[in-house]
Amino acid sequence: AQIRAEARENSTRRARINRILAYRLAGVSLFRTRATNPADRLVGVRFDTSYNGRFFERYYAIFGPGADGAQGPEANTRFFEWLDLVRHTLPHFVPADALFAEHDLADFCRIV
Repeated sequence: AQIRAEARENSTRRARINRILAYRLAGVSLFRTRATNPADRLVGVRFDTSYNGRFFERYYAIFGPGADGAQGPEANTRFFEWLDLVRHTLPHFVPADALFAEHDLADFCRIV
């Protein structure tokens, strides 16, 4: 019984790792920053670039609560609508602020 439980746990862990790797192959990963105070937590997007089949560079876009004072997605009809682009490491030729002002988070990630 113990061997079966360990095998099931290993299988679940391996499936989780494979899912993470599959998402990373898409080149875009969503994460939450760590903060002691939950109100200070931010949402980040990592863009992995590749060249000749190898990961090349990573770029980040960090999103936080909007300036309009909204406290969360429950105040709006669309999830992540309450976020503003706080900072990013995208190259200077990518107009990140303008893109995010015109598009929602999903479209922003697709365009970038």
